Amino acid sequence: MNPNKKCKTYHFNQKWELEFFFVDIKDKCVCLLCRDTLSIFKRGNIERHYRTKHADFDLKFPTDSSLRKDKLKTMKLKLNQEQSVFKNTNKLAQNVTIASFKVAYLLTKKKKPFSDGELIKEAFKEASDSLFTDFKNKSEIVGAISSMQLSSNTVMRRIGAISSNQKTQLQTDLSKCSYFSLQMDESNDMIDTAQLSIFIRMCFDDFSVKEEFLKVLSLTGRTRGENIYKTFKQFVEEEEIPIEKLVSITTDGAPSFCGNKKGFLALCKNDNSFPHFFQYHCIIHQQALCGSVININNVMELVVKIVNSIRGKALKRRLFRELMDEVDCHYGDLLLHSNVRWLSKELQGKEKQIINMISDVQAFSSKLAYWENKMKNGDFQHFPTLQETIINYSENIYEPTNHINIIQHLRSEFKRRFNDFKILEPVAQFISNPFSGDVETRANEIGDLFNLDKTVLEMEIITLQNDSILKITSEFWKHASAQKYPNLRSIALRVTSFFGSTWLCESTFSSMKYLKNKYRSRITDSNLDSS
Repeated sequence: MNPNKKCKTYHFNQKWELEFFFVDIKDKCVCLLCRDTLSIFKRGNIERHYRTKHADFDLKFPTDSSLRKDKLKTMKLKLNQEQSVFKNTNKLAQNVTIASFKVAYLLTKKKKPFSDGELIKEAFKEASDSLFTDFKNKSEIVGAISSMQLSSNTVMRRIGAISSNQKTQLQTDLSKCSYFSLQMDESNDMIDTAQLSIFIRMCFDDFSVKEEFLKVLSLTGRTRGENIYKTFKQFVEEEEIPIEKLVSITTDGAPSFCGNKKGFLALCKNDNSFPHFFQYHCIIHQQALCGSVININNVMELVVKIVNSIRGKALKRRLFRELMDEVDCHYGDLLLHSNVRWLSKELQGKEKQIINMISDVQAFSSKLAYWENKMKNGDFQHFPTLQETIINYSENIYEPTNHINIIQHLRSEFKRRFNDFKILEPVAQFISNPFSGDVETRANEIGDLFNLDKTVLEMEIITLQNDSILKITSEFWKHASAQKYPNLRSIALRVTSFFGSTWLCESTFSSMKYLKNKYRSRITDSNLDSS
């Protein structure tokens, strides 16, 4: 066969519609009489089919007669109707499936049981009976609602499919991101299975950031550092996580994570497959621990005892509510006291940059130093209640030693616990404002922290600080050339990806307690992960 010979191309001739009752549908010849199809637009093939299978058709509908033309129009119209019915059926099925996915996603988002899908369907049907009374297509609407599949098993499959799709998107983001950081925490669920929650913060080359839920890993046995390490390492290998992009891990500071020899972080650092990464004790946990050292119990112990005495007995609680009604009190009841962590509202929430969180902590430490000096000079204007007490102090001259000691103790605890972030603070300041500071000092601080050549950093910093274009740009790191400032830009990307707390993990555990409760204690680990 000659390879240079061109293949002959055949085209459909409109005359064949009336002559042989064939039409062109999506590049195929379709016989209107028997619905057979021919793949090649060749007159000989079409005519052979017509003469063989429909030889008597010319007798009933003579050629060029008006009867034959009317028959052609009728059969083409019938074919179009069949196709439109098929299309509408397909479209309806597709719409019903999409609606089923949307309901399943809503149930997951609102943390509702899978079985609530049937309840939503029933509510739809009841509401549509009244809402669409005067609609001409009411039966079609009700039929579409009735055909929606929302059984508990279907909802479970839909949620699994959504989770699988999100997993695919996350894998794509992981392959594209420049660096990522992790935050991890462990807590027990309703049936005492330890669940390891992991969130990821990815930074891309354009300095855009994504914070996503990565995985909940179930620990069915012990929860020692080596158990957490083995489970996490297996997950990384199975899912092909690009661990070489890891730059930091934030935990709650538990011994199983932070043990010097057998802790999870120590085992990761001793593993050659892991890169050099930074480790931090969650800023919010650190601040909570700092607050616990104050230990002001001389007032709270008596108050808590009285409150719990009233709140713990049904009769006392009823009588107390009646008393509050009689005196027209704004609050009509008491809350049962429980120990709650001292948390800062500034430090909570998604997409909190570590640079801003460090600034908040340093600002509070500076306030403590300022208050201490003010108290030593007898100025209590920042503590109006204490100032009022001192004014009314009639027995002896007030000695502020106790309060000063408390603030000094708190300052000392802040300094001790946030020492890790103290090391990072100069780098964070440089990332925030690279045009200030001594070049040699900045290069030494950054070089020591990221193990980079200090002489190369000095040259990059000098060039950067004299870059007139970047000085007038608000998002200068985004516009900084990767060829011109490879090391500084890489450092900025890494620091941008850092987590500062485990707030996302803590909020996830709150959701887990709600999802896997005593009424849903049999929910599987895989479904818990998808939810």
